[in-house]
Amino acid sequence: MPEKNIPDVIQGILEKNKGFANVKNLPSMLSAELRQELGIKNGLTGPVIRKKLEPFLEDRFIFHKKGLLLYILIPCEPSELVISLINSSKSSTPKMIAKNLPFTKKEFLDIVNNLIEEGRAKLVLTETLDVKIVFIDKPAKKEFTAAALARTSTAANETITIDKSGQKESPSQAIAETSSATPIMSTETTASASASSSPAMTPSGKPEEEGGKRDYGPGKFREAFYALDKGRIFVRICDLRRELNWPREVFDEMLRKLRDEEVIQLHEGDASTMTPEENNDCFTDENNIRMGTVTWNAGK
Repeated sequence: MPEKNIPDVIQGILEKNKGFANVKNLPSMLSAELRQELGIKNGLTGPVIRKKLEPFLEDRFIFHKKGLLLYILIPCEPSELVISLINSSKSSTPKMIAKNLPFTKKEFLDIVNNLIEEGRAKLVLTETLDVKIVFIDKPAKKEFTAAALARTSTAANETITIDKSGQKESPSQAIAETSSATPIMSTETTASASASSSPAMTPSGKPEEEGGKRDYGPGKFREAFYALDKGRIFVRICDLRRELNWPREVFDEMLRKLRDEEVIQLHEGDASTMTPEENNDCFTDENNIRMGTVTWNAGK
């Protein structure tokens, strides 16, 4: 069996399919010869196909559930998948775009909320009164995002967006009435973003303990992961390391423990998008391979 060729074949399929695919549809995308060698045929469920493929994939891909559907993805920032699909489907509404992505409704909302919070996107109404997500080439400065949005959203309890100049636009009441999707940028989301950005807070939202015994357990690790997750699926190891602020050797040992117990998966990520300091805060495994991101296995 051409084991070394299988990851490249899957990579090529996913690259032609915007970076992801429904696992159940993979048999129709493989050659008849490869399907026969793998024992894969049309009509098999996604989990069965995954079980047959995984021994040959070299941990190069991510499996992600959306309800009853199982998707396979090329590791990347989920926001980049959203941006790519929206840019290639300019006439589609956010609701239709969400249906075509491998993310749940909540994950999609969290991703778009974060893009708006970062000043990378805004919502507008088209001439036909459809909702459209517009991406901004030059994001607003940080001081115009999380803190300002949290204050405004708490005061008005309304959805807002930011334009290129950093000015807050009108509330999105008309958008909420037009779209059947959950309103973007809720008070809960902005408050959570503001809290997680504060360096004086722990993942639980409480001030870091001074003195006494620190909690270095897997529960604290999981709490920090989901504090950073926010629908992104992938969490950067450098961000997780800084969020926990554990001794380096303690943090690295917990990564190894959870990886060996198959609670998490480690991935190389894209080092070119990180600063030298962020790359230094990643994790180097026993094979001297730098790991940049981590995902939490479903059900663990």
